[in-house]
Amino acid sequence: MRSVFNFSLCLVSLVCGLLLSLADYSSAIAQGDPPIVANELSDVEKRQIKIAERFLTVLEKSPRRGTALERVYGHHVEFGTLDDFVKSLKEQTEQAPTDGVAWMLLGLLEAQRGEDAEAIAAFAKAEE
Repeated sequence: MRSVFNFSLCLVSLVCGLLLSLADYSSAIAQGDPPIVANELSDVEKRQIKIAERFLTVLEKSPRRGTALERVYGHHVEFGTLDDFVKSLKEQTEQAPTDGVAWMLLGLLEAQRGEDAEAIAAFAKAEE
């Protein structure tokens, strides 16, 4: 019972710390201050980016659910770039409406995010 309490306490502390960090980040952006970001990515982060790029290449060659989609999606969630990535795919589909691969990738990512209506629309465009 005591270990459950300790785990719960640690979890609450972690969530509170994340919320405070998010509040600081939001207030800095609201005031127009750029967020404090490290100038250089660590070696591990650079390696993770390269791996995600390789999985994206695999996913572009064969756009379907599976390991490649999960790794690309997980990478963007971890780095906080999922919204930007989806936005770039939407821009790509606007520039080249006949690009079935881009539509398929967009549909897969939207489905993974739980945005079913957007996923269905993207899949329909990919099929065209």
